[in-house]
Amino acid sequence: MPTEQPDIPAGGGLFQLLPMFFIMFMIMYFMIIRPQRKKEKNRLEMLSQIRKNDHILTTGGIYGVVMNVKDDELLLRIDDTNNVRVRLSRSSVVGVIDPKDKEEKSKD
Repeated sequence: MPTEQPDIPAGGGLFQLLPMFFIMFMIMYFMIIRPQRKKEKNRLEMLSQIRKNDHILTTGGIYGVVMNVKDDELLLRIDDTNNVRVRLSRSSVVGVIDPKDKEEKSKD
C-alpha cells in the first residue's frame, strides 16, 4: 500500500518577499522621496536668499517688491501709486521673479 505524502508548500516564503520589498522601497525612494527632498532644499535656499528690492510671487498669486526683511517676516509693496504694503510670512513666497522677464511677458 503506497503511502501518500501530504502536500508541503515550498519553504522560504518570507525570505523570498524581502528582496522584492527592498526593490520596491528603492524605486519609491529614487522616484518620489529623493526628488521631493531636493526640491524642498532648493526652495529653502531660495527663501533664505530673499533680499530687499527682490520681485516675488506669493502663494496667493500676489506680485510685489520686498521692502523689508526680518527673521521670518517680509514687508511687501504691492502697489506703488497708493503705497500699499503687506506683511507676510517668508514661507508664503512661491518664487523670486526677474523683473526683466515680467516686462517681456507684458509686452507680448
